[in-house]
Amino acid sequence: MATDYTPVYLPGEVISLTASGTISPGDPVEVSGNATVAKVAGSNSPKCVGIAGNAALVNGRVTVFARSTVHEGKADGTVTAGDVVAASPTANRQVITLAPMATNADVGAAFSQSAVNTAINAVGTGVNNDRAALGIALTTATDGNIVRWMQT
Repeated sequence: MATDYTPVYLPGEVISLTASGTISPGDPVEVSGNATVAKVAGSNSPKCVGIAGNAALVNGRVTVFARSTVHEGKADGTVTAGDVVAASPTANRQVITLAPMATNADVGAAFSQSAVNTAINAVGTGVNNDRAALGIALTTATDGNIVRWMQT
């Protein structure tokens, strides 16, 4: 049994991933599949993992300057690349997929007390999910298998 843990990569170090689309040097990239990245699809991408160090075409290798620490751990259930992960409470498992908030509440349409309460609860759930998020999965893994993920 291992007695120490060391992250796979530290912030600013380079990681090599596969491009799922055309990438230019300096492009911000996001997780697009199992160990793959693409140029970010939008300015508010929660899946952004770093900056491309070179140009790459589909299925080409791209060097990415990691925006944060990259870890490996055992998945609690299936974790899919691009999922937001949280700490797992299960023995001998490190991360679990964080369930997304169902929908954003329409506060403008909240005229009844019940609708207001629903909107407040939805906001509270979103805040708690943000606090629970450890990072973004870079790879896909089934229960008990190693998943690579980047800390947020």
